Amino acid sequence: MVANITRQIQCELLTVALGDTAKNIAEMPTASNVKITGFLNRKSQASQQLVLHVDSIVKI
Repeated sequence: MVANITRQIQCELLTVALGDTAKNIAEMPTASNVKITGFLNRKSQASQQLVLHVDSIVKI
């Protein structure tokens, strides 16, 4: 919330998921609304690009 105004945002991030989480994502329809928990980290030590490492994903 900025200046007491709730705003909806959209963005695109590269993501990394492994194991069952990756399988769940692969089975979801494209453009699904989801809630993701995980962490951001650089793509590599030499890169400033961020990647979202997915710990869990739930369709909402």
